[in-house]
Amino acid sequence: MAPNAKTWTFRTACDPAARNIIEVPGSYRIEFGVGAFAEDYGVSASNPMADPEALTASALNRAVVKGAGDASFPAYLVPDAIVEINIYGASSGGRMSIPRAPTILTIYYPDENGDGYVDGLKFPILTENLAMYYLDEASDSFVKLPTSTPDKDQ
Repeated sequence: MAPNAKTWTFRTACDPAARNIIEVPGSYRIEFGVGAFAEDYGVSASNPMADPEALTASALNRAVVKGAGDASFPAYLVPDAIVEINIYGASSGGRMSIPRAPTILTIYYPDENGDGYVDGLKFPILTENLAMYYLDEASDSFVKLPTSTPDKDQ
């Protein structure tokens, strides 16, 4: 795996009748609206670069090598901002997919000096150009989420 990968994993149980917030300060925050899933559910979040949970390391590595974006506009991945999030049903134990209520995912990025560039990267990337991607496991590719936008106040 990546030489700079940090190992971390977080698991928690959630109540479908309540708003649930899971946060690792400085890393990520997930807010599930009431009724996001029909049953009690658990959330597992981890750094797949160090310890993939449901992903295969080979699929993740192929996607990382491909990068993100398309041939007309390449995009670069921020290594410490890759998070694997899995939702498991309490009764079935199986992975659940799309939430039925609004869900907000925030992934934090460093810009300590406020210059508008992500800190600590090999290539300068403007914070206004950041976007979220998901791993399409069928094609081993990162796909941009159409509604992702950087929040400069976070």
